[in-house]
Amino acid sequence: MPASDHGRCPECGFRWDTGVDDAVAMVADSPSLFAQALVLVDPAVSFQSGVWSPVEYLWHMVDVVRIGTERLWTLTVDPEAGVPAWDENDLARVRSYGDLSAKAGVLAYGRAVEDWVKAAADAPPEARTGHPELGAIGAADVIRGNAHEAQHHLLDIEQAARHRSANVFIARSGTTPDDRLFRSVGSQRVFDDYLAVDWSANSTPRTGKDSIWIAAGGWQHGSLVVPEPTNPATRHDAMAQLGDMIEERLAGGRRVVVGFDFPLSYPAGLVSSYPAVFGDGPAWRAIWRTLTERIRDEPDNTNNRWEVARALNVETGCRLFWGCPDTIADDVLSSRDKEVPGLLERGEHLDRFRLTERRAQGVGGAIQSVWKLAYAGSVGSQTLLGIPHLERLRARFAGRLRVWPFEPEVLADGGAVTVVEIWPTIFRVDLARHPVRDAAQVLRVVEAYAEADEEGTLAGWLSPAAAVEHHDQVVEEGWILGVT
Repeated sequence: MPASDHGRCPECGFRWDTGVDDAVAMVADSPSLFAQALVLVDPAVSFQSGVWSPVEYLWHMVDVVRIGTERLWTLTVDPEAGVPAWDENDLARVRSYGDLSAKAGVLAYGRAVEDWVKAAADAPPEARTGHPELGAIGAADVIRGNAHEAQHHLLDIEQAARHRSANVFIARSGTTPDDRLFRSVGSQRVFDDYLAVDWSANSTPRTGKDSIWIAAGGWQHGSLVVPEPTNPATRHDAMAQLGDMIEERLAGGRRVVVGFDFPLSYPAGLVSSYPAVFGDGPAWRAIWRTLTERIRDEPDNTNNRWEVARALNVETGCRLFWGCPDTIADDVLSSRDKEVPGLLERGEHLDRFRLTERRAQGVGGAIQSVWKLAYAGSVGSQTLLGIPHLERLRARFAGRLRVWPFEPEVLADGGAVTVVEIWPTIFRVDLARHPVRDAAQVLRVVEAYAEADEEGTLAGWLSPAAAVEHHDQVVEEGWILGVT
């Protein structure tokens, strides 16, 4: 599809009107994401007849970016020369992609992207050059086209991983529950109902792809019943709906686990490093309180997350958050992950990832840092906007709701609610289950937790060995339920 055609790629969801700076950032971020995704697969083995293997997709991207760089150079120094078309299948055959090294491909791709990023920055936006099939093209067309290829083929590799459940499925038991993180409620199953929420940081109401999806399942007469997921258009609608679902289940004396797909806290040391900003109390409570006081999230999804992120960068004097539209970037909140004069580097004080994320890296897809507020795979904005809603949910169900692993006890009297953090891609997801990928993922989370609970292994997931060993860090940072 030409870059001038607005809309989305029907397979990977790339928007053809993506901003140029956002598209550059997608390509710049892609080498690390490809490297992480390739850990999940046998690079030389295609998961389906007639489809390239992961290593072939990788080397294709090396050439895509190299040719993209040459096109950007042509636009910069000799736009009248034009650029030729090329056939990816012919090039794959001549270059013998399937026989090349995946490790060398990761290195080659990283180096190719470095050249590409510089060429993209230098290319004059007004320049046009001729293409035999697309006509006159400019730098924005080349940049968006290459960003689409990066997103599309990353998903191709991850799809291959999802057909290897032994590699992807890392939620497993084998440890004895520890009383510091979990106390059993005295029955075979820990929960009666399982809810999973795919969150969204959209600034306008939205349904369908890239919006909020809620899946719910529960045991009824010995069978797990999982209705179709719901798709509220705003965060306020989602939390109202979720609250009613919880109320109904608690009224029946049922025990409920509710999972949200964003981090419930930040890397250890944030609160202790900046007590004047976050105040006293347990780290997670100080963070939740601070964000609830500062974030404004209106019923129509209008919000002030950029302003809050910018203010926290200023008040801490540290480059905590990054990633925003280029139109609102400034000398405090940068559009990309780069040094900001006058601010300390986050890495000197705070880790880029939490312990649970480091445990999950390379398994289940590419994981992103909570400090990243925008671009592909980012969870930072979801966290800023999500935690205040969870704080209000906690207040609504005071005495009946616990946030794991910060509040370890699971209450049994009159039903109870346990809020957890989820990461759907640690489970093998059947994308044919629902036409929207996010919906298919939360449906799978519900079923995976229910299956583990029925087998008696969910209790072990609530006390993974790493979380027990690093207890103090875990009760500050949180943990993804299912990562061991």
